[in-house]
Amino acid sequence: MQSKGFFALLTDFSFDDFVTPRLIKILYALLLLFAILIAVGGVISGLIAMFSDSFFSGVGVMIGGLIGGLIYAILARVFVELIMVVFKIAQNTTELVQLKRSES
Repeated sequence: MQSKGFFALLTDFSFDDFVTPRLIKILYALLLLFAILIAVGGVISGLIAMFSDSFFSGVGVMIGGLIGGLIYAILARVFVELIMVVFKIAQNTTELVQLKRSES
């Protein structure tokens, strides 16, 4: 089976091949970038709070931002893995059906 190009997959109305496994790396990179932005935003907000409000509230905001970014990154990874599991199941099922057809 020959691999189709990206634009050929977009116009494949039989949906025999999937475009999502090729795009999933880009989606994961964007989700990780967002997690980094959450963490950096928390640190910046914490620094601002440290100098304008209270030192301990600023530290709390910084820790909360870092933990929030970490939790978001973990959940993003789980989400992406769940998507890939569905596509791996579809791929393996297709291979099993082809194998069964070739036996009979």
